[in-house]
Amino acid sequence: MNILFLRAGIYSNLNHYLLHAMKRTHSIVKNVDAGRVIKRKSLQFSSFYNIAYTLANSGIYFKQTHSKNSYAFLKMTEYCDQFVSSRNDYDIIFQTQCKFSITRNPESKPYFIYTDLTQIITEKVWPKWALRSNKKEVDKWYKLETEAFNRATKIFTFNNYIKNSFVEDYHIPEEKVVVVGSGVNHNGWINVDIEKKEENGFTLFFLTTEFERQGGPTIVKAFEKARKKAKNIKLIIGGNCPANLPRSIETHTNLSREKIEHLFDLTTVFLLPGYLGGLQSVLEAMCKKCTCIVGDKNFLLYDIVKNNETGFVVETNNVDQLTNKIIDLFHNQKQTREIAENAYNLVQDNFTWDKIVKKMTMYFEK
Repeated sequence: MNILFLRAGIYSNLNHYLLHAMKRTHSIVKNVDAGRVIKRKSLQFSSFYNIAYTLANSGIYFKQTHSKNSYAFLKMTEYCDQFVSSRNDYDIIFQTQCKFSITRNPESKPYFIYTDLTQIITEKVWPKWALRSNKKEVDKWYKLETEAFNRATKIFTFNNYIKNSFVEDYHIPEEKVVVVGSGVNHNGWINVDIEKKEENGFTLFFLTTEFERQGGPTIVKAFEKARKKAKNIKLIIGGNCPANLPRSIETHTNLSREKIEHLFDLTTVFLLPGYLGGLQSVLEAMCKKCTCIVGDKNFLLYDIVKNNETGFVVETNNVDQLTNKIIDLFHNQKQTREIAENAYNLVQDNFTWDKIVKKMTMYFEK
């Protein structure tokens, strides 16, 4: 299958790993990064205009709406349309996320969108990611997003909870939305020795891009309470974290890929008790045979972390529940091992990018 691949930037590094998996069974005739036309640090007119547009419509929230505004949507769409119209060497058009679309499709080639979120479902769970613009601009963006979903031949997404948003919030026909899941972003499959990992002691790890949204304050409080009953517990926080954390917490910023993998190798329990995000981190933690504790409102994880089976689910940002679960696992090493093994097997059997591409391919060939 010859594929015209459309994207906007790296998309949590998902585009890189998905693209490489596709190349193993398909031919990618062009990898188009639509995001380049609005890249903030470029010297293009479209980039300067987009900054001015977001400042005018979103004010202090211009960074948040930089890639989610109607001008950016239309400009990236226009850029992708050039490739759709000028080439005839592809069988299908494949796009990740819905920050743009295509409007030209002269040969009526099948058009697929793969995305984890809709804007409506995002705002329900994490209002701070709402479209922070005036009503006219917000309405315009929603209109463009809805038109793109309706234009697609099929929409691929992560789980049924997200699928329901397409059906109920956007009125997309149910048969048009296909649940395929997500793959894990990693470079190789290694059978981790849990007993060797345990030689490092009982280590908690929190990898964050947005401290509050992903449950950072809850983790800090739970760790301080847990240490009063189990002093040998260790907590590592990596990524974007505040500077004033307790000295008992080990922190790492500006992490390289190699450093992240090393920290997972040290980890007994991976924590993500917040509202939204962190799917790729959880999948990677499972690959490293870490036991995961996640928040119950994080719908991206519903098909992955099953309570008492492949991980543990606590009430989102509930300090006491998280504290108690940490202490339980500290005193029950056997259960921690069993859950970690279950999680490892789940990802290996269901959530590799090769398996996700195989599910998609069934629809490419229809």
